[in-house]
Amino acid sequence: MKTKLTVLIPMYNEEENVANTLQKVTDVLYSLNTDYEILVVNDGSKDKTLELLKEQSHKNKKLRIITYEKNKGLGAALKIGFERSKGNYVVTIDSDLSYDAKYIADLYKQLENTNFDIIQGSPYMKGGEALNVPKFRLFISKISNRFISYAISAKVHTVTGMLRGYKKEVLDALVLESNGPQIMVEILTKAALLGYKIKEIPAVLKGRERGTSKFQNQIKRVGAEYISLLFAVKPIVFFKITGLCLVVLGFLYG
Repeated sequence: MKTKLTVLIPMYNEEENVANTLQKVTDVLYSLNTDYEILVVNDGSKDKTLELLKEQSHKNKKLRIITYEKNKGLGAALKIGFERSKGNYVVTIDSDLSYDAKYIADLYKQLENTNFDIIQGSPYMKGGEALNVPKFRLFISKISNRFISYAISAKVHTVTGMLRGYKKEVLDALVLESNGPQIMVEILTKAALLGYKIKEIPAVLKGRERGTSKFQNQIKRVGAEYISLLFAVKPIVFFKITGLCLVVLGFLYG
């Protein structure tokens, strides 16, 4: 029988979150009363993440593990996960459950009962919220999401979040190239260009409780990658921004 739902979780050095995350995800999936799998991609972790995942797989036959030795990045982990997922629907979620596992059920039900192709959670729309997130990180996230949303004409509040549900056929139709976090933007950009319908639901984003955030170490590199991706996809945006800046400077000078 075809698997109905795949929950895809990329992990990199998440030994402190493995057991807690898998337990909470399993509890939600069990309550759905549907055929599912949990697919974890161990993205070259250097700690005990893989060891703990193997222990969990002995307890939970619904858990599958994809692993490799070298860290390749979030985008690479998602791409191999998309390729090997068996579900009609695929839900992605952060390994530290920055978004509560309960949203898996919400995304799944929306995919099953509406004609939308991608459903995502957003802390920046009405009804959403961000809690215990460092102010600098929140500021950067809000600004970048607003700018990128405008640039790619996706008409959504959040473009970089991991909390998403997809119809598998949509993922199969997208040719994805990014190996880093910018894959989240690439997915929405290409899906919008192909005419797929995207919907947001309000969600609460919480700051990390266990483990170490990778945000601070990646901010410069990720920022450069976002700019590179946007220039490749929507170069006209940069000409508009340049023109606007020149108009403002001219006005001030005058």
